Amino acid sequence: MPETQKEEPSITSAEIHFNTQAASNDAKVSPNVSVKDLPARSATTASQNAVAQMPQTIHKRSFTQGLLSISWLVHVISVGATIAIVQLSFRDVYWFDEKTSAVSWYKYSIDEQTGKKALQFVAKIHEALIVSSLSAMILHIVRRMLIGHGPGLSFALLAGAYRLGSIPWLFSTGFWSPLKNSKSYRNRLFALCLGLAFVYANLVGPSSAIAIIPTLDWWPVPNPYGDEKLTTYITAPRDSIFPTELTKSTHNYTNCTVSNFLCPGGGFSELYALISAYDIGGIETETQIKQPVAETYRILNSSLDYADNSHIAVATTQHSSISALVGAFWNHIKKNETTLVNHIRRPRFQPADANVFAPLVQVQCSRFSRRDADDGQVVPVFSSSGMRNFSGLLDYKRLDYYQDRSEWDLDKSYWKKPTDTRTTTFEWLDLASLFPKGRPSLGAVATVPVAISETLKNKTTIGYQDSYIIPCMIDARWAGVSMTFDPGLDTSLGLVPSNLTDLSKLEPFWDPKSHKSRLGGLTSRNIPISPEWAELLNLNVTAGEVENKTAIQELLEIFVYDGISLTNNESITFFKSPWDNKTGPSFDDPSYNLSNFDYEMNDIARTVATILSLVVADGMSRVSYLSNLGVVLKDHKNGTVLWKDLYYQTGQARTEPGNELSSALDDLVPIVWEVSRYGWGYGLKGAAVYFGITMLLVHVLLVIAYAIYIVWFRTRRPRVGWASTAWDTLQELLAFSLISPVPVENTGKVRDVAEGKADGATLAKTARVRKQDGQGLVLVLEE
Repeated sequence: MPETQKEEPSITSAEIHFNTQAASNDAKVSPNVSVKDLPARSATTASQNAVAQMPQTIHKRSFTQGLLSISWLVHVISVGATIAIVQLSFRDVYWFDEKTSAVSWYKYSIDEQTGKKALQFVAKIHEALIVSSLSAMILHIVRRMLIGHGPGLSFALLAGAYRLGSIPWLFSTGFWSPLKNSKSYRNRLFALCLGLAFVYANLVGPSSAIAIIPTLDWWPVPNPYGDEKLTTYITAPRDSIFPTELTKSTHNYTNCTVSNFLCPGGGFSELYALISAYDIGGIETETQIKQPVAETYRILNSSLDYADNSHIAVATTQHSSISALVGAFWNHIKKNETTLVNHIRRPRFQPADANVFAPLVQVQCSRFSRRDADDGQVVPVFSSSGMRNFSGLLDYKRLDYYQDRSEWDLDKSYWKKPTDTRTTTFEWLDLASLFPKGRPSLGAVATVPVAISETLKNKTTIGYQDSYIIPCMIDARWAGVSMTFDPGLDTSLGLVPSNLTDLSKLEPFWDPKSHKSRLGGLTSRNIPISPEWAELLNLNVTAGEVENKTAIQELLEIFVYDGISLTNNESITFFKSPWDNKTGPSFDDPSYNLSNFDYEMNDIARTVATILSLVVADGMSRVSYLSNLGVVLKDHKNGTVLWKDLYYQTGQARTEPGNELSSALDDLVPIVWEVSRYGWGYGLKGAAVYFGITMLLVHVLLVIAYAIYIVWFRTRRPRVGWASTAWDTLQELLAFSLISPVPVENTGKVRDVAEGKADGATLAKTARVRKQDGQGLVLVLEE
């Protein structure tokens, strides 16, 4: 909506002439105001009365002239530029991929850095337009307050109106004196609004840069595969991929009498390498396991960062079938360069629906001396004080049966068996009978050799061989996860992480004071695991130096060492945890003696918990390895689809795509892979973008409100507004003040202002524009 020139409230009358000095032509004052309505003031000297010789016409009242004024151009351009900028974010406009060498624009080639610098320049121009528009609106209000019938304008605010954006002015008496000393609420309100305008003017620049310069982030790719969805499938029912219980009949495991990668216990070699490195190097319990027929790796990791005194370990990994599926699908995409995805420098795949789950395993172990148990001094028990029933705690309700009772006795039949205290044993247990409501997934008991020292009454220290009974309680469940595959990342190496890979996100379940939100996706209860299925994780293996030991025995014995007590020359076998480097036996130390056996026994239980958590999590992830993988290349819409096998894509076993009945896919697990790309684009992402766009839209709203006001002000009857182009710049205001006489009684105060000595009361005095004895307009300073 075009403005007039600068507009003020009408006071009456049509065309009026008055005399001014020659310099008055520069003032360009053209208010549509009656001379009789401008309060006259008496001149203080004859010279001051002779201020005007040339006649000048006061502007006629003209609706058309006001609305079609060119002064509106700055408002229209700035608002138009803002709309053009913010629509990019609302439309999610993508620019180009990260590290792209150049972007073509007409006949020009623009690289990433050049483009960003050019946009910074554009942002600066946009800032200047908005500040100019804001300044024009403020000056309009200033002119109206000076010449209108209202309370006038505090003298100190005159300078502020011409210093828009100057932050130091906000800390000067020029800003604060009207707020403290002005008797007019309108002046106080205008001072406050002017202060906000100063702050806003300084926020416009950063806001414009935020909105104009694109964001480096992930952006969705519409129709990445053309007209088809390319739905992938794991060729098994959902209850086979994510079973609600694990028994030996869950799958046909007839070929799993020995360990191979298709079986739940097929990860023994990777686990053995990880645990060995954990023992020797003290590394984090994390490894990457390669998927068959795909260049993808799933991350298997365990954490001990929960309830330090409870010997609890938590482990997770990605589902093997899903990790293999996305890798095989990516292989298909690379070999068939017919889709948009093939032209994206760095694509990222993630499931479109929240139907992907990963194993999450908790293991809590306790340790008890066999000698003390045999003597009746202790009773071995299962402990669950550190475990959490995630599904019950998700909504902060106390529905955690692990906390109702924290200990359960271990049946004597599991630890009264005669055994050599130097050997390692392991057995899975069914704990269902211990729990009246709910239950853990599985139980286990292990025994490991330890070395114990004892000080006799004669203060002689002796050592003896003992073993620890270690009962463990296991909770396993399927956790809903958000997984991603980023094959274009140079450092990803084909990893398929999920939001659960960082196990620290589970900390709020253990820390009631944590302000972090609890991780979603844990709504499913834990799953029962039969000891028969668990035995598939503990098959006989040949590894290390010992043959015909079970897998878990071999993993436990990684930490078992032989030593000799120097006090009685007795051979002692002991379990040494990886945290025990300072106090554990050191055979290279000549001062080694029996007291070195008193290392921290609690770490033994934590080590066993770590091993079992990794074994169970890896086994759950392999539950559907026997299932095939495939993709629908085209839906014929006639009850058939074009099916391609993703498991056998090359070699002699390669199968060509063929038609299949759509109904044959009904019971299979479908996964549609959404694609996003990493690069520069516009969108409503992050608080900074919301802030920047909000700041820009504030100006749009101000201009709209200003335009509505101007139309109303110019068309109201009978008092139509006036127009003026005067005092647009500071020099015009200075020239106007020079031709305005100063009353004798105000000379001292005005000089104080000129010399910077004025107090707040003087600066808060009211300034007005009034006619002087019928000879011209002057700037008046009043009480």
